[in-house]
Amino acid sequence: MGLGPDHKVLVVLDHGSRFAKNAGNPLNITLKESNTSRTVGKCDKSLWTWCVEATLELHRVVFDLFSGEHDAGCARLVRLVLADCVGRVLQPRWGTELVTQQEILNSLSAIGLPSTSDDSDGVALSGITLAIEALSQLSDAQIKGDGSCAPKKKEGRTKEERSNFSRVPKCWETPSTSSVTSESDRKVVENTGSVVIFTSFAEDERLTELENEVADVINCRNRIIKSLQDNSFSCINHVKLYIINVLPNDQISTATSKPFREISPTLSSCIFSRPAGDQLISVIHSVSINIYDLVSTTISGIPMKEEAQQGQSAVAINYDVELLHRREAHTELERLGLVTTNATEDFTGTLMVYAGSATYPTARLVWSTPVPKGRWNTFPRNRHASRVTPSAVNSRPSVCLSSYLLQGRNVMLEVTRVAKCEGLLSNVGAKLIAHTLIAHGGHIYIHANDVGPHGVLDCQATREKMQLKKAANGRISDFVALMKESSLHLPVPDKTESNEKPLSATSAVACVQPRRQLLRVTRYWPLRTDHCFIYNIPKRFDALFAIMRQPQLSTVDADKCKQVIHQLAALKDSRERLGEVTTATRLVKEGSSRFVLMTLVFIILQKSYLLFVISQSERTSSESPSWKWLDIWETTSIIRRSMLRMKRQEPTTANFAVASASAMSSAASEVRNMSRSNSPLPKKPRKSMYLWKPNETLNLYDYLVEKEERHHRAHWVDFVGRVKAGNRPAHLYPNLDLSAASAKQD
Repeated sequence: MGLGPDHKVLVVLDHGSRFAKNAGNPLNITLKESNTSRTVGKCDKSLWTWCVEATLELHRVVFDLFSGEHDAGCARLVRLVLADCVGRVLQPRWGTELVTQQEILNSLSAIGLPSTSDDSDGVALSGITLAIEALSQLSDAQIKGDGSCAPKKKEGRTKEERSNFSRVPKCWETPSTSSVTSESDRKVVENTGSVVIFTSFAEDERLTELENEVADVINCRNRIIKSLQDNSFSCINHVKLYIINVLPNDQISTATSKPFREISPTLSSCIFSRPAGDQLISVIHSVSINIYDLVSTTISGIPMKEEAQQGQSAVAINYDVELLHRREAHTELERLGLVTTNATEDFTGTLMVYAGSATYPTARLVWSTPVPKGRWNTFPRNRHASRVTPSAVNSRPSVCLSSYLLQGRNVMLEVTRVAKCEGLLSNVGAKLIAHTLIAHGGHIYIHANDVGPHGVLDCQATREKMQLKKAANGRISDFVALMKESSLHLPVPDKTESNEKPLSATSAVACVQPRRQLLRVTRYWPLRTDHCFIYNIPKRFDALFAIMRQPQLSTVDADKCKQVIHQLAALKDSRERLGEVTTATRLVKEGSSRFVLMTLVFIILQKSYLLFVISQSERTSSESPSWKWLDIWETTSIIRRSMLRMKRQEPTTANFAVASASAMSSAASEVRNMSRSNSPLPKKPRKSMYLWKPNETLNLYDYLVEKEERHHRAHWVDFVGRVKAGNRPAHLYPNLDLSAASAKQD
């Protein structure tokens, strides 16, 4: 069962006089002298000390398994309640994260040991009431209504909620009427939780009274919340009560343990009655398994060498280590029937066993040392990975196993041959490996392997169809260098800088400088060698690429860039090859001229590099990097235009020579054919035509205007009067008699 943000846990510690008694289970204090150990004394703990250790163990299990979840809505929240004559909640509110162990220790150390003179019933009077009040208080995730981690609802209830429409209030309703918040509006998610109570009663009647008292307090609290108009509280839907009855070892008790049973519609309860000692730690593990839906896995047959006595050789002894983790890691084993979720079922033929005095079953798997030279495709597929924590974290086998895994090694867990695993095929050599233990990120994880056959993944025909072809011409080494160059590291904080330094506008964006630098480097970065040209000749461009990666550009760097560009321009008239080895590329055809290669180089430099660098640089002053890059751009453009101009002049000169030779040959042939009467008429020499170069760009308007102007000037006939007048003024209509016209007017 998944737990959402609505589930909370409260631990009630009885600080009454009953827990000031000694547990009656003294611990031996030993000193090691050379090869022997000597007992120097005994120390007895109180019931209060054992309960505090059990509480810290519960917190440790929760912290080890769930502290890696960064979602605040899925945080496992735990609060402590102290039950004495006053009653106190050690944490003022739920918050968004699990309380730390240091905070718990600071709170408990400030309280001190319970008093032997206080005979008040702290749990019944104050502890239960405060725990239920704290449980009715909503956490931050519940107030926000974050149901992303909530358990799945039943389909029928989902359909009912989708079909339920609330009436929209009219705009003329009074504010007092529309502002009243109903119970359904105030309840964000279901308010459930668990309450763990440490108490010490010798009779079952007192424990039954305690259960009934908790049920009455829940009902009373729900009635109070219904009358309140406070959105920070919600009615309690259901509570799971865990009563841990701790007794001294020398006390006779008639109290018995009881499984889960329903006390009321809002309360389910179970009782664990155990003497103070190591059994109490096993009980708290059982409680954590029930609350957080965990399972236990025991690794058996761990080889360890004991210390050799004097005159004896080291002896190898196999140990067992129990691990706690999430239930999802046993999903595959549950499907195959190798493990069971019901503790009351018969475990015959399964991997489930009861270890020692444990109150919960565990799945026993065998240590299997992995093959050091095994191929990667011989390992089984992983279905799930979750954190693990040892049940006895301070024991020597647990410490050795954790150190072994944290050193970068892994452990395979083999399924023993039980009755229900008949017919299952081995997945690693001759072994059936169910899980793999491996550490990454400083934490130990258990990986659930694919044990049974898979219809799709194990299909050979599907594998052959989905097998990817090996990529050729990939820039693998360049990509590795790019990843190393683009790695991010946390900056070392400078203590001399003031914390109140104002942030710039660009610092508000996460990783703005690294992202800009990565965009500059990868502006033109082909993945294949046959898709690029300049990267295939790194000797010519390494210096230029190194300067372009720099965020700031100095005058010396700008001069180096210009020098590289001029060296490239000098290659157009040289016989030196551009690269040492000819590499096939799709950008140019095989056998292309040097002019085509040089043009391609300058186009890539201008459009793929310089244009982007200029747009991303700051233009604050004349000495800023942007203006220096503009200067480099102009240098490249001038060289490119000069190359194009020289290329255009070459076909014009060649065409003129061809036309002159054609005219001379035509005249000679005409002279030779003068004596032939039947010879055809000589053809006129063909005029030299302008040859357009490939990919040449011309302005069509200017070209047509110039052509029309040449045609107009060739057929232009000037005015005859202007020709006769020469430099003198030209008289219009010289034969016109104006005297006759004036006489008529008179």
